[in-house]
Amino acid sequence: MRLPLKVSTATSNFMIGITAGASAAIYFRQGFIDPVLVGPVTRGTLGGAVLGAWMLPHLSTRWPRPFFARVVGFLGIEILWEAWCAWHG
Repeated sequence: MRLPLKVSTATSNFMIGITAGASAAIYFRQGFIDPVLVGPVTRGTLGGAVLGAWMLPHLSTRWPRPFFARVVGFLGIEILWEAWCAWHG
């Protein structure tokens, strides 16, 4: 969509966060979440988000764009391969 990498990444993370928050509330209500495990994961996620937000204005987008393009391309090929194997296997 020709958006800057930082803008599209932030928007994507926001949408994933909203979806994960809604899912987490449902799983917590059903008793599927272990609070002993969630505590450290939450602290690490929050710390990483704060650190990432602090570093974002200072980082260049020269290397992440081709790197993530390769990662997404590889994952797309892997998904297509798994679908092919499931369909014909």
